[in-house]
Amino acid sequence: MTSSVSGTSNNIVAASDVIITGTTGSDAMTVFRTPGGTLGAITYVLNGTTVKLAGITSFTFNGGGSTDAMTVSLANGGPLVPGFVVFNGTVNLSNSLTVDAGGLPVRIVPQSFTLGTQIVNFGTVGPVNVNNAASANTYYGPDTADRNQLAGLTAEQRFVRVMYLNALGRPGSLAEINGWVSVFDATPGDQSQKQANVSGQIEKSPEGRDHLVRAWYVAFLGRQAFGNEEQGWVSSLLQGQSENQALSGILASAEFRNRAQTLIATGTADQRYVQALYLLLLNRAASASEVSGQVGALASAGSQGVALGFLQSGELRGYLIQSYYEVLLHRNPSTSETSQVSALPDDAVQLRFDFDATAEFFNNG
Repeated sequence: MTSSVSGTSNNIVAASDVIITGTTGSDAMTVFRTPGGTLGAITYVLNGTTVKLAGITSFTFNGGGSTDAMTVSLANGGPLVPGFVVFNGTVNLSNSLTVDAGGLPVRIVPQSFTLGTQIVNFGTVGPVNVNNAASANTYYGPDTADRNQLAGLTAEQRFVRVMYLNALGRPGSLAEINGWVSVFDATPGDQSQKQANVSGQIEKSPEGRDHLVRAWYVAFLGRQAFGNEEQGWVSSLLQGQSENQALSGILASAEFRNRAQTLIATGTADQRYVQALYLLLLNRAASASEVSGQVGALASAGSQGVALGFLQSGELRGYLIQSYYEVLLHRNPSTSETSQVSALPDDAVQLRFDFDATAEFFNNG
């Protein structure tokens, strides 16, 4: 059953799928899990009016204005509904979407976020904010809780603090920030070269590598790293191993293989392993022929070789580029933008560093 709700009632409504239609003005919609409620018990607030719903399997908000805004929050209790949450904006790219992942890893593909198990789909939005994510695809989740510490800074200080929030997961002290501003000012070359030098050093620092590996533990092993167990991977990265090589090692581990058996309900151990790679890296189910092909490749390439193939694939590269726009630049890209960036010769990791060096990141990151 599908129910259309005006948003003017504060009664509890029980239905399978709910569609909310906004006004022709600028609507503000927030939806979250009702505190203490079970899956499908959600609360939404539309333009100040609160409505509680129960028994919901999907939730759709169709905006009707030119500057509609939707916030989807998992901050107080995991997935909201067993199906989709959808935001359909209008043709105006001033419509904005904010997702609060509540500390979960986020998998990003065009017009869709998967926050743990909750899927949020969207169409026709401009500004995008991904908050409180443990990771984004195969890289770190920025510290957004401390993003209010950008006010009153110079442009260079702001750039460095954003790099700290993104790559280190903390805001950094003013002394730390000013130290990097000195490095920024002393770097020869143009603005882009100054940004590239500072961002590269911060991202590739021991702390930056540790932040990245810890994000991998959450995203792919489903747990936090304990003690200093991640330091072996960190050391490998600091010694020059590529991110893809290091992550493929984690994906080839017995622990990930064992987790794959719990993530996928059916199939042999090898089939479940392959399907888990499709799920966590490409955010989709694999076809029978894809599974068969990759299982066959395990015999010749091994688990690490197969995992590395996923990490180097054009499909994952496209998703990473999409996510760089949304996580680093806070906006949804056009199809032509993602195509142009994808055609560049840099690998996916270097492309992330390239984003750090853009004028748009300096101004809006």
